[in-house]
Amino acid sequence: MKAIVLDMYGVIVKQTGDDFVPHVQQTFPNLKPEEIYTPWFKADVGELTSLEVWESLGFKGDLEKIEKDYLDTIELNDDFLDFASSVSKHYKMAIISNDSSRWSKYLREKFQIPALLQ
Repeated sequence: MKAIVLDMYGVIVKQTGDDFVPHVQQTFPNLKPEEIYTPWFKADVGELTSLEVWESLGFKGDLEKIEKDYLDTIELNDDFLDFASSVSKHYKMAIISNDSSRWSKYLREKFQIPALLQ
């Protein structure tokens, strides 16, 4: 074995993505989960940008701030730093995740993940 491939959600960060629906429903309580997941899944495969997800859900105003406020609720998994520190000495590490590119970039920068994987 030469490398370890990690998922972002539920491995590197605590959240699994299950918090997105309740987060949206704080603002739009009448939206059904399938109405929320539809644009989110489209963003995961590149059919919508992450900002278009927020807009399609009905959010108005500064969508970048709305998005950042959500992403800032995501926390690094408590054990990931120790894991990355010990494993990176022996193996290459990479991340694979079904996430919008914008969200993925923000979280990688927020937690300085590229430095942890070296």
